[in-house]
Amino acid sequence: MKTVWKKEKVSFNEKLGDFLIPPKVRPHLREELLAIGLHRIPHKLISYIFYVLAVLSVILISALFMTILTGKSMLFYIIISPILYAVFLSLLMLLTYGMYKVLYNNRYYHILEEIDLALPEFLTELNLHLRSGMTLKKALETSTNPEFGILNDILKDIIVEIKMGSEISQAFKKASNRYRSRHLVEALNLISASSEDGGKTISLIDRLIDNINTYHYLRTETATSVGQYTFFIALIALAISPMLFTASYHVLVLIKEMVNKLVSGGMAEITNIQQLAIDIDQYRIFVMIATGVTAFFAAYIMAVIKEGSAKRALKSIVVYIIVSMGSFWIFFHALGFFFSNFLIV
Repeated sequence: MKTVWKKEKVSFNEKLGDFLIPPKVRPHLREELLAIGLHRIPHKLISYIFYVLAVLSVILISALFMTILTGKSMLFYIIISPILYAVFLSLLMLLTYGMYKVLYNNRYYHILEEIDLALPEFLTELNLHLRSGMTLKKALETSTNPEFGILNDILKDIIVEIKMGSEISQAFKKASNRYRSRHLVEALNLISASSEDGGKTISLIDRLIDNINTYHYLRTETATSVGQYTFFIALIALAISPMLFTASYHVLVLIKEMVNKLVSGGMAEITNIQQLAIDIDQYRIFVMIATGVTAFFAAYIMAVIKEGSAKRALKSIVVYIIVSMGSFWIFFHALGFFFSNFLIV
């Protein structure tokens, strides 16, 4: 009896999601997703995001037609609509891709951090098995431990590659290319080179463990020693900066009202004062942007000090901007109530 193989049905959304990914990008994207634990490209999700962006582009064009481009001829709308649609859709897709890269990098570097923390324990266990007389291949198989987290999955992939016929050096190189952890790449390369050349692998691993532990110790000590500076940076970004910016806004409003009262009261001819041509609303937008920018760079600096890398700053940046905007709102209304007592009648 012949076995009949049924071809798996591929939905339209999966086909659309696959079509939207450029062929040159697919292999690179697959490697990226494997590095963060996703074994398949989410074609359906990509197609759903495309639908949302397509609808959002229509909404933006409609809003543009009802505001800036209102009152034009029908021929103008027919010609300009597809051009604007393509421009808006392309910009939104680029923005979405940028957001994906930011979120991906944040997740990727958290994985690298987890690998770096588990690496000394794995190397210690590997060294114990090598000292007992095991070969490097057997020691790798015995050293797997679920407590190593992502590193344990990497070890399993390396073992599978070796069992499929790959050389240890090739399996190590593949893992090093996927996970750009400096300590992991250094450890795998040195262990591979030492085992091939017949070097003293055990003593080499001992030195690797000491180097990695020293690195983590120095980074922790550095973060602790500069803790007082990070406190002042956070205080400036989250409280002092929003307070000063909102105070400057209300002072400017007070000065403008005072000058306008003097001008309207007939003092312009005597004092040669003219009305201030300042858009208060635009200045308010400026101080809000300035507060957000201050919070952004404060979080960036804090990540460099605490984590040793600015690439892990995404969560801090989001929290700092939200908190600084909340402080801005509180100080804006509190100082608005305070300065209202100084309004000139």
